[in-house]
Amino acid sequence: ACSDSNNSQKNDYELSESFKVTYLSEMAQVGKSNLKIEITDLDGTPMEGLSPTLSPLMEMSTHNHSTPYGSFTESDEAGIYNATIYYLMASGPEMGTWYLDIGLPYDESVTFQPDVMMAMGETARANLKSQTDTIANMMGGEEKRTYILFNDGLSDGDSGHDFSVFITTKESMMSFPAISAGQILNADSDYELTISSITVAMSTDPSDGDSW
Repeated sequence: ACSDSNNSQKNDYELSESFKVTYLSEMAQVGKSNLKIEITDLDGTPMEGLSPTLSPLMEMSTHNHSTPYGSFTESDEAGIYNATIYYLMASGPEMGTWYLDIGLPYDESVTFQPDVMMAMGETARANLKSQTDTIANMMGGEEKRTYILFNDGLSDGDSGHDFSVFITTKESMMSFPAISAGQILNADSDYELTISSITVAMSTDPSDGDSW
């Protein structure tokens, strides 16, 4: 990895045979984090109209796993691409190392190792466990299927606040898809599940049954 110490942002960059990819995100933390990169050619000309791919991986001493994430979208600024990553855990000596593989044209790629901090302030995510549905675990047995609700943003609205959640589930250690009605989870396996519909209920006073 290379860096530009004259830039106040975290400005690591990696070179492939044809491209220079610069990591522009200022901070990553458990929960929703925005990933911003710049792609230029080796002469510094911004590259527009690309479709870079993203593959996050946490390497740990005991096992590796991925995390929920979205696709890159091209911004209005030439050469700038953005994606959202929902980190499941922080990185560090006692935790593990996050690797972000960025796929580029011509079968080229670069890899970054972001420092991911613990969540600060508001609750970043919550897990819900199915009581009846299971998936395979790493040991060859079964575990309850987990649904993960990420805090996707709280903002002022016209008559209170607007609150969003991003809901994903675990198919395996390497697959955490966002859920949608009609989706088939763990397709063509003993743990296949079709999502017929989705209902999300929220309350500012959980003790009041009528407030949900």
